[in-house]
Amino acid sequence: LPRPPPTRLITLSARARFILASAFGVGPAAGARRRPPARRAGGWATALLWIAGLQMMLGALVAGLDAGRGYTDWPLMAGRLVPEAIWSLDPWWRNFLENVATTQFLHRMNAYLLLALAVWSAWKFRGDRGRGFALTAGLVLGQGCLGVLTLLNAAPVGLSLAHQALGTVVLLSAVRLVWATRLTAHLGLAAGLADVDKAPAHG
Repeated sequence: LPRPPPTRLITLSARARFILASAFGVGPAAGARRRPPARRAGGWATALLWIAGLQMMLGALVAGLDAGRGYTDWPLMAGRLVPEAIWSLDPWWRNFLENVATTQFLHRMNAYLLLALAVWSAWKFRGDRGRGFALTAGLVLGQGCLGVLTLLNAAPVGLSLAHQALGTVVLLSAVRLVWATRLTAHLGLAAGLADVDKAPAHG
């Protein structure tokens, strides 16, 4: 079967996951009562969601280019931190869409960023009210380990599908976090307005 263009694969993947994430985010909001996490967590949850979404799109691009079989060593790529072929295509912007070295390098770097942010936010909001962050961090760590295992085995179909499936779970976990922290913000606003209403009038 002919392989679809990588950009087409990104579009289809992003559309499917956006629909799934939207449906997943609507479900909990239908009257569920939950204990919200600590305040000021919304920015962290939103950042996790955006970076997880970017990682999914980069993963689709890697899959479309079959880039997972181009560099099968880790943590280096062909013995180098930055592969030599990263800027081998002209014009330069083609490297971000068609270069196997560039797409896999970006997928790796974004994965490190996502893991660092997930672990830091789990520590920052540790405790009973931050269990959602801890769960997301655990999922991201598991996804990273599965990604390395998939890479070292030259991306066989079974491991590749498992890697994509767990990536979707990570994305849904981030959606859940954003919903929970948005609830926190709404509760904080409502409490503030109630305090204003109860304040005695002066003058």
